[in-house]
Amino acid sequence: MTFADFTTLVLTLSDKEGSDWFIPTELDNIATNAQNRYVEMAFKRFEQDEQVRQELAPLVKQASPFTNTATINLTPITDLFNVISLSSTITKTDIFGGTTSVTSAVQSRSFDKFMKNQNNSFTKPLVDFPIYIEYTSAGNHTLQIYSDGVVPTSTTVF
Repeated sequence: MTFADFTTLVLTLSDKEGSDWFIPTELDNIATNAQNRYVEMAFKRFEQDEQVRQELAPLVKQASPFTNTATINLTPITDLFNVISLSSTITKTDIFGGTTSVTSAVQSRSFDKFMKNQNNSFTKPLVDFPIYIEYTSAGNHTLQIYSDGVVPTSTTVF
């Protein structure tokens, strides 16, 4: 169903089609609010339900990759509704001095869980298993990536 189809459906179901009861901006607000509520509701089930994942697939967009930074300001990305997944490429050095690039999914953590697990060697962020915290600071929607002190060479946000 397109946005125009949804607007027509709202008019038909409300039995106001052809009258001046709803002005066009009100119809757009009704449709936008309904669409946003559906996406918010579906996002909560995104990880558990394959059908929801397929329904939301046309809405998933990839932001331009961020390079050489562990702090990402998402505010300039105007068409971002929620962060669905994050992947990063990190260059790590092995014990023999060789370097390899490792691309892995970055797991989300809440701030309180991050602070609680900071000293636990089994749950702290590592180069192979980075984590990120999402927060708002000074009006900016920000992601902070932690990977045992190594800055990612490239990060992709979906």
